[in-house]
Amino acid sequence: MKKLLTVVSLCCLFLASCNMLSTQNLQAQRQPFTSVSVSSPTFTPKIGQRFAWYTPAVTWATANPIATNTAIEQSIIQTIEQELVARGYTMTVAPEEADFIIGMVITTDDYKGSKAFTQYFNLSAASTHKKTARALVGIFEQKYWGMTPPPSDALIWKADLETRILDDATPQNIKLDRAKALTARLMSGLPKGR
Repeated sequence: MKKLLTVVSLCCLFLASCNMLSTQNLQAQRQPFTSVSVSSPTFTPKIGQRFAWYTPAVTWATANPIATNTAIEQSIIQTIEQELVARGYTMTVAPEEADFIIGMVITTDDYKGSKAFTQYFNLSAASTHKKTARALVGIFEQKYWGMTPPPSDALIWKADLETRILDDATPQNIKLDRAKALTARLMSGLPKGR
């Protein structure tokens, strides 16, 4: 009887811990965010036009070097490329062959230079939350390639997404899934090729 009681108790503890973990995962996925995008009236890309990455593709402007997570960065890059292809565009590794250049900055509210990036993009999906991260994406015509950085008025499409930073204890798979979902949301305002 004692063994049965012990087994039942252990099963209950296991089920309770599974429920707590799934609740934690659900809360991590549902963190609030704000997003905005702006397009120049002259930006009417055509199907098949080519995009290349700015160098580097993702600039990490954060006070905490742990934030520069390679797996998350690769997930963001792949998601942006998938979003571009889904809209009828192609990717090229050669910027000189591209029609447009795309780049991204990820910054956090604790980084001293974060306001400079917001001013450069002249865009703000402002949030009132503490411990926030901001993803800024900009697209400019290839003729500005080589200018570091290109003039801010050269941005023909730009987007900003701000969200809370997940706790360090959040499992990596949740962070990756969230990065994909938020990146897709960030790119949702990009027009499809005509």
